Amino acid sequence: MRDITTTTEGGNETSLKSLDAHLSSYLNGDRSLFLEIERQIKGNCDIVLDGRLAVDELASTICLRLRRSRPS
Repeated sequence: MRDITTTTEGGNETSLKSLDAHLSSYLNGDRSLFLEIERQIKGNCDIVLDGRLAVDELASTICLRLRRSRPS
């Protein structure tokens, strides 16, 4: 997503072509690689956070998880 707002030396048309190439590459194979890596990594994680959430929500999730894992 960060590349969408970046204009390359060739202007907006070049930026759109670059974006299209990246998205096509992702959908035509890179996506399966990302999904497999994610599947393997998540299995070894203590907590998985949704990076789309607000910072306050992420902090609350982390604090809640830490409270739950504390020995009584």
